[in-house]
Amino acid sequence: MRLILILFCVLTLSACFPDNDEKQENTEAVEDVMPAPAPEQISEDIEAEEKSSQTETPAIKEDGFPAALMINGKPFDPICLDAQNSMEEELKTIDLTACDTEAYKNIEHFQTKPYERAASYEYDDIGLSKPFISYQYVGAVDAPVDAPFPLIIRWSGGGTGQFSALYKMKRSGNTLEVLKGYAGGDRCNNGIDNAFVDGEGQLNYEVNITPYDILKLGAKKDDNFLQSVKPYDDIDDCAGCCYGLARYSEDEFAGMTLGDNLERFLIQEDTSEGETLEKSKQDCFDEIISLQLQANQSHFAPEELKTLTREIEHTCLGRIEGE
Repeated sequence: MRLILILFCVLTLSACFPDNDEKQENTEAVEDVMPAPAPEQISEDIEAEEKSSQTETPAIKEDGFPAALMINGKPFDPICLDAQNSMEEELKTIDLTACDTEAYKNIEHFQTKPYERAASYEYDDIGLSKPFISYQYVGAVDAPVDAPFPLIIRWSGGGTGQFSALYKMKRSGNTLEVLKGYAGGDRCNNGIDNAFVDGEGQLNYEVNITPYDILKLGAKKDDNFLQSVKPYDDIDDCAGCCYGLARYSEDEFAGMTLGDNLERFLIQEDTSEGETLEKSKQDCFDEIISLQLQANQSHFAPEELKTLTREIEHTCLGRIEGE
């Protein structure tokens, strides 16, 4: 009985593990089906793979920053903007290699709030507010690294001013070149509210505007009437006097929207001032704007804004009917 079991095990193992001759036959059969590539083919495949990896590099990195703003795999430090350019002067170029030195590596200061795809640096200086400088990419998500793109730069020196500007830039090697400046200013004086590139590749943006800006935007071309109206004295034009947003598509004015909280602000202003002996030009302006808001009219196309401006000029600013 023991002999029978031994013979059975030997036969079973022989069936599971073929001898060397059978292994050689099986290997030759596989080689007939899948021949090994020639050395030349291997070299061509490696070159093709390397070329593919170079051309298919995504424009946007995993953290949301575009390749155009990266240096050695990281977003360039926004403090480098301030170091290379006085923000009170015209911005022309940014040398990204200078932004990769130890002096400008403040990665811990990068943040994405309250803006997406943005980097910000806060200085330690003490003032009315913390000085800062930041940039925000507002271009197309799939833009190539060497394609022109819009960039918003925001900064403050620690005072009441909160400045911003919108540029079109292009990366050439490791240099960012400014191709064009669109708009910018201090808060309500044309400070940038937002910007984006639409499906047709057009840059759209909105800037904050004052009451005097509303009149300028609604004025007819070559109309000199506003020269008789004094900003600040007659009609508010201060950096803290935001009344709405002006919309632009590239360089073309596309309309105006009154501020979301403007109606509440105007009611508070009217209540706090009480009765006065003489109504100012600004008071008259505010009354007309309040009537528009009460009628749920807050969006104005360019032609509608012209009509509103004529009404304000005739009612509040002394323009003669028929002019």
